[in-house]
Amino acid sequence: MSVPAEAMQTDGSGPEGIPFDQIGAAADQAFNDAIDTGMPPVDAFSAAESAAQSAAEGLGMDWSTMEPAIDAGHQAFDDSMANDADPQEAWDSAGEAVQTAVGAQSTFEACGDAVFSTYEEALEGGATPGDAFASALESGQAMAESAGMDPNFVQGVVDAANAAWEEQQPVTDPMAAMQAVGDAVGEAVGGGDDGDGLAACGEAAGDAFEEAMEGGATPQAAWEAAAGAAQQAGAEQGMDAGIIESVVNAAEQTFSEAIEEGTDPQAAFESAGDTAGGACGDINGFDAVGNAAQGAYVEALAEGQNPTDAFETATEAALGVADNLGMNGEFMQSVVDSAQAAFDGALEEGADPMACFEAAGQAAGQASGMGEPDGEFIPAGPGGTESSPAGDEIGEVLGDALGGFSDDSPEPISSEDDALASALDSQTEQGPAQTPPEEFATPATGDLADAWDDDQEDSDSDTTDGSGLA
Repeated sequence: MSVPAEAMQTDGSGPEGIPFDQIGAAADQAFNDAIDTGMPPVDAFSAAESAAQSAAEGLGMDWSTMEPAIDAGHQAFDDSMANDADPQEAWDSAGEAVQTAVGAQSTFEACGDAVFSTYEEALEGGATPGDAFASALESGQAMAESAGMDPNFVQGVVDAANAAWEEQQPVTDPMAAMQAVGDAVGEAVGGGDDGDGLAACGEAAGDAFEEAMEGGATPQAAWEAAAGAAQQAGAEQGMDAGIIESVVNAAEQTFSEAIEEGTDPQAAFESAGDTAGGACGDINGFDAVGNAAQGAYVEALAEGQNPTDAFETATEAALGVADNLGMNGEFMQSVVDSAQAAFDGALEEGADPMACFEAAGQAAGQASGMGEPDGEFIPAGPGGTESSPAGDEIGEVLGDALGGFSDDSPEPISSEDDALASALDSQTEQGPAQTPPEEFATPATGDLADAWDDDQEDSDSDTTDGSGLA
């Protein structure tokens, strides 16, 4: 298998991206090569795991951090094979399990998965479709709000789901009814099958803001132009007006506060885009966990806690959100332990509280594979020899779940104080082992924060590189 040139780093050392990208490519390549040579599926999985470990250790990662997530993937692989899945299907299931374990899904997607699985379990337990739907919607709403999604946005989605459910009465086929609800939510949130409604809103907002600022408008006037453009774009996409408004309002609050604090309008607008992404769940689990940690830390310091106690508060908040999103507890605790050691070390050296937090974030990034690599990419095939990444299959299987993050994934929050939040950033989207209704489980939001910022980045050479580090 050959690799497109654009998938390689400029030095030819491996695929572009943070360590998880490269680890994923190695695992994917090894599995496919092993299957192609006739190796039994279980041995192919072992070859892929070995290749991933070699790549991770070459990049300076402690492989033990990833072991709990890999165990989840291995279990999913074995279960799929036991249920007569073909090797590729089992590999896909393994990747989906790893994604869940490390929080690689968007929060919107994770909530959709929770709704679907709760609904299915309730039906299997003998509940009526109506009771199963109510229970499922309640679980999804609670998860969404705990992950930091805007309550007004969440309520808009719930209202859209309830309206769609009522249209399915009387329910004759419970799963078909749920699929119809998913379609309706996708339409309300993302403007139909293309799933690019909120991305279109972000692009329109970015264009309008840039044009207004270049024309000499005040920051507030430029914001109003951007907000109007976003709402118009959403309407043209057929999106629910209330859902659009909830996202715009959440972003406007961030923008206004930043301007009041003297932030440059460009940076204020980008922060508003980040808020918009978080409000609608267009961020992954790591973003949500990081946001929770940062928010709790800053708040605790403001309330007078000393840095040590504030960091403890932050880690508790982070682990709570991770648990709500179904992330693997052992994996997260290992990442937090690395962050804690770095935080303590910086504090002992006399660093200020935010510098300590930044040090913790860098350590978390290295431990989890979300930061810059310390070593060199070492691709390996089933026999331990060098091989190139898997091209078109990157992004589809376990290797990608280990960290194949798309280039157009949403940016993390971008303040100088967000090191832990950013370093905990994973940027991929892929569904769960069970397949829920597509539009309901997969966020139809697109990459809102990226779309929001794209036009700004074109005129600003100082933007971040998307690596997730502050």
